[in-house]
Amino acid sequence: MSSIFGAVRSYARSFFSTPAISQEQVALAKETVESLIQSPVVVFSKSYCPYCAILSLSKGARDGQLTVDMLTAGTEAKNILSSLGQSSRMKVLELNQEQNGSAIQRYLAERVGAAKVTVPQVYIKGQPVGGCSDLKKLQAEGKLTSLLA
Repeated sequence: MSSIFGAVRSYARSFFSTPAISQEQVALAKETVESLIQSPVVVFSKSYCPYCAILSLSKGARDGQLTVDMLTAGTEAKNILSSLGQSSRMKVLELNQEQNGSAIQRYLAERVGAAKVTVPQVYIKGQPVGGCSDLKKLQAEGKLTSLLA
């Protein structure tokens, strides 16, 4: 009976732990990140991020009721940048779709001196801007457009 509980506990822990990352993966992650952040705008994201995904509400709702039309694959941060004309300048790396995604996310944290980082992580002209709330704050303060210029 205790072996069943042990197996269940190990299985449950697998959802909350990061797999071991080799030195080779770390080196490749560093190379990938340092190369990408030379671009004007880079967003490190995860396609399934529930905190960043936005709902597109249908405009044709009846009786004043808004209905959910679709869940976009993009993040709010990507949509903000796109709305400011950055689509052609923006590179997006979906970490969950990259073989080395965990190592890249770990390197992003190391690069800014943090224990870990959440997604999205936005870089403009090689400088870390932060996440979506940081991007929104810059936009609200009128500073985002000048950073992108």
